[in-house]
Amino acid sequence: MARFCVKCGSGVGSDARFCDECGAPVRARTPAHAAQPPTAIPRTQLAAAPIDINWRRVGLLGGVGVAVLLVAGGVAAFFAMPPSTPSAADLGELLNADKTTVANATCLSDFAYEKNTVVVGGFDINTKQLLQVLTEAGIYGPPKPVTNGFLFGGGQQYSHTALGEKKIRDGKLCFADGLTVVTVQFAKPVRIDERWRAQGSYNYTYRHADAWIQTPEAQRAEPERFADLPKSAHIALVKNEYGWQLDNGTPIGSGFGLPNALQNRADNIDASSGDGLFQRITSAVSAMFGSRPRLVGKWRDDQGSGDSIEFTRDGAILGGNGAPVTVETDHADSKRTYLTRAGVRLGTIELIDNDHLQISFGFGTARFHRVGERTRIVRPRP
Repeated sequence: MARFCVKCGSGVGSDARFCDECGAPVRARTPAHAAQPPTAIPRTQLAAAPIDINWRRVGLLGGVGVAVLLVAGGVAAFFAMPPSTPSAADLGELLNADKTTVANATCLSDFAYEKNTVVVGGFDINTKQLLQVLTEAGIYGPPKPVTNGFLFGGGQQYSHTALGEKKIRDGKLCFADGLTVVTVQFAKPVRIDERWRAQGSYNYTYRHADAWIQTPEAQRAEPERFADLPKSAHIALVKNEYGWQLDNGTPIGSGFGLPNALQNRADNIDASSGDGLFQRITSAVSAMFGSRPRLVGKWRDDQGSGDSIEFTRDGAILGGNGAPVTVETDHADSKRTYLTRAGVRLGTIELIDNDHLQISFGFGTARFHRVGERTRIVRPRP
């Protein structure tokens, strides 16, 4: 191909480097590139590209899913498990939080303490023994002799001291400000009516108790309260949204007496078991008070509240309603029996003598004395 000078237009040779006419430099020829044949694409590259799976991420997500399922199952299992029962310290706080409970446990109500002046007959040895202890404790002043034609052998008159007026509250003589729970033992909680319930027993002493209750004379005068400390008691608890609470068959502080609490508790047990409260259990008659004939009869509360309980050979009458219950004898104490219903303990009976007994339900005791003839069991109409 011919070449020309770009400055003057004269022809130049194919290998000339300068123009012969004007001497201008000539551009070097650009070599022509040979056409490259198309490169064949390998067959393997024509196939679809493989999917790049991040197995590490897949494993991580799978592990998270399994962990979520395990956590959910663990939470469900946790709520299905029985809750832990209170410790001795926790139970002490629970008991001391209720003023009625503390008053029943730490105050005496077996005498007319509310009367500022009392006269005791000369032959009332037991009362004189108690008042002698209280006189030495400073609750009552020294007795004054009384001559009365109606008192055979004369009598003695006792009056409160300033300390006595302070210690006597609501007609009761209080000797401590609370309880100290020493040991506690609970059975495994059970779920009844969608609420956890637990029963157990505990040993306790009195918190900040007056020194006079530790004297031998006081322990002889009031052995049920002051002798053989620590004392033991049975308790029933129910768990609600606020935690464990005392289970007295009715809400705490409702004012119901012991027979009503026993009745309500028996009703709750029957409702959960599906048996009617007044269903007769003829197969268990031989185990119902047959070995405790001294309990058969009507008993009234010593505190004058009007509460009464009647025991028959078939069960008990609480508030006019018959309640079939069974009795279990304490093999370690022949004077102690337990009222049970559907395998749940309702209360503890301690026979003091043929005419006096005390019943403990949950916490505290109530003393009863024998009265009148047996009454007829009131059955509900079908």
